[in-house]
Amino acid sequence: MKKLIKVFVYLILTVVVIIALAIGGIVMFINPNQFKPQITELVQKNANVILTIEGDIEWTFYPWLGLKVQNISVASPNTPTVPLADIKLAQASILLKSLFNRELNINDVVLDGLSVTLLKDANGNSNWVLPENSQEVINQVESQDDQSTSASSKKAPSLYVKSINVKDANFVYKDAVQNQALALKNLNITTGEVMLNQPISVSLNSSYLLFNPKVEGNIDFSSVVNFNVEQKHLQLRDLKLKNNIKMDDVQLLTELSTVLDLDLKTQLLQLSNLSLQNQGEIQDFAINNLQVKGIVKADLTKELVNIDQLELSMGDLALMGNVMAEKYSGDQLSFVSNIATNTFNLKALLNQLKIELPQFESKTALQKASVKLSVKGNLQNIDVNPIEIAFDDTKVNGSGAIVLGKVPTIAIALKGDRLVVNHYLPPKKQGVSSNQKTAQAHPKTKAPTNPEVIPTLPKDINIIADIQWEQLTLDQLQLANNRVKGSLKNGDAVLDQLSTNIYGGSLSFSGALKGQKTPKLNFNGKIQKINLTQVLPQISLKDYINNEFILSRLNQNHKNINIEGMLNAQFSLTTSGRLQNQVIANLNGDANFDLAQGRVNNLNYEKLMCQGIALLNQKNLTGTFNRTYTDFQKLSGKIIIRNGVVTNDPFQMLVPGLAVNGKGDINLNRMTINYGLNAVLTGDHSINSDPACQINERFQGIPIPLICEGSLEKTDGLCRLDSDQLGKVIANLATNAVKEKAQKELDKQKEKIQDKLDGEIEKQLKKNPAVKGLLKNLL
Repeated sequence: MKKLIKVFVYLILTVVVIIALAIGGIVMFINPNQFKPQITELVQKNANVILTIEGDIEWTFYPWLGLKVQNISVASPNTPTVPLADIKLAQASILLKSLFNRELNINDVVLDGLSVTLLKDANGNSNWVLPENSQEVINQVESQDDQSTSASSKKAPSLYVKSINVKDANFVYKDAVQNQALALKNLNITTGEVMLNQPISVSLNSSYLLFNPKVEGNIDFSSVVNFNVEQKHLQLRDLKLKNNIKMDDVQLLTELSTVLDLDLKTQLLQLSNLSLQNQGEIQDFAINNLQVKGIVKADLTKELVNIDQLELSMGDLALMGNVMAEKYSGDQLSFVSNIATNTFNLKALLNQLKIELPQFESKTALQKASVKLSVKGNLQNIDVNPIEIAFDDTKVNGSGAIVLGKVPTIAIALKGDRLVVNHYLPPKKQGVSSNQKTAQAHPKTKAPTNPEVIPTLPKDINIIADIQWEQLTLDQLQLANNRVKGSLKNGDAVLDQLSTNIYGGSLSFSGALKGQKTPKLNFNGKIQKINLTQVLPQISLKDYINNEFILSRLNQNHKNINIEGMLNAQFSLTTSGRLQNQVIANLNGDANFDLAQGRVNNLNYEKLMCQGIALLNQKNLTGTFNRTYTDFQKLSGKIIIRNGVVTNDPFQMLVPGLAVNGKGDINLNRMTINYGLNAVLTGDHSINSDPACQINERFQGIPIPLICEGSLEKTDGLCRLDSDQLGKVIANLATNAVKEKAQKELDKQKEKIQDKLDGEIEKQLKKNPAVKGLLKNLL
């Protein structure tokens, strides 16, 4: 038995030696390059690609069976002159003794100078499409592999590769139809030890260039790849990706780290411990340490992705939320997201993004802000509801929507509580220096003489807005129940409502701006019950009159006077054009106003007037005049605008003892005024009128004319007494006085003649009694 075993062992050793000698003989005496035609023919037959081996095929024998091939190229039979890929050098070697143990123990696999070129011409023809029969061959090969695999129950040989190296590879993709191109240059891929069902370390680095749009950058990738063949599970641990991208207005460095798990059976993908850091600039916005964290879960079959525990931070801003998206690969995309921020310094964040803000009156403005949003939508519609915004001491709630079409439409409705407007206005100037005054008086650049006053509204976006604010504070001005409602559509703007409650009353406006080439504007307004006491400041007569005697007459207590009453007005204006001259020349409309319950406090004009009239009449007043105010019996007016000419007719003001009427026009085209006022003393017309305050009948209704005329650019001497009209008034008064004197003289002469006639008749009656009887019968 032992002898038999010894013979059997010798037999095996003999076979091994013979095989070794055969292989050695093949290596030493057979040149592998003579098999190039057979190799290329076999490749074309089975893969239907053209394989070209220009360099020599070299091999080594012991202890590694090595193969090294230079200058290999592969092309499609459809485009044999346009290589699909070529390799400068490919080499690998396998440990011979491992073959006897059904092991594939491979040394370093090296691909040096790999170049892959994918081209598509203007007609849509590409160099990577293989003839149709190649697919049939592939199917046959796959079918044979499946049959052989199912038929064989033998365990597959184990695989060990010390490393795989791809050096200085290049990848080029050009699409003439889409006018796009992508190039990967100096691509290097390195792996660690490769074994079946064992983790493999992989690293990759390359520069890339993308055209239309032009993007260039560098990419670095590393990870530990674990692929379980039986469970069909892929895991990338310690995945790190660094991308340095540059384009027109973007220079951004992105670093990503995560753990990727992909179940190929269920098509479930998960990214755990996701961390994304960004630094750089986007359109002059500085991105400093922008970090994104979260967990991503995706069902690739259902096209469902969910991002939980989303955290975004930059500076002191922290954004938290979640995002869910469905059907993300096609037109049926839909998503839902909830986002909330902490309280952060908005001003500091904007400065970090290089967004320059103007200087505010409040030094603490925009240092506290927070946002909370719920967003859902698809590729056609996006809804944002609710919107919760807080900044400083102000809160804003509302909702919004975006319709994505050829012309996007944005609709927004917001409602705020309280806002101090001054906090966000430029600081008030303390004073102007002489140098500043000189610079202002002599500006370096002249303003255009006919500027564009109506802008061209955009047509590439539609906006619908409804913004309400409970209370706005501007200086000492309190604006309540504020609302702006309007829309912008196809370059036309409509103001449905602009309203506020102010000074105890209300203001409301509406209008529209339509037309791109020749815009047309209409604007309407209404003022209701504005309390003038709150509008007009108190007036100190001392600031205007430097005469104690007159001051004592006007206001014995020297109190400040103020005007009160309810102002009502309404107007309607239309115009067209874009330049200032056009807008003025085409301005038309009308307006009217009146003052209800008007009164001037701390000034009794009736007493002052009657004192003056009594002085002229050389009489003493008997009335007491205890009132300390003067009531407006009427104050109203109407304005008509035609082609830039503003006409006021009439203006009426009536107070006890005085009536003022005015009319005239202001030509905005020429910036001139021609306006006249007539003041008429009416005296005391009360039921118990004071005799001393009666106007002589000759002077009742006689106006005192005042005229304002000339250029509005020269305010000095603009208004004066109308000497021409005053002359006519005096002439009329003189004529009336002459007529009155002549009438009196005539009356006196009539009385004298009548007295003489009566005396003569009396004498005749005494002489002739018959005449007396005749006159008696006649009378």
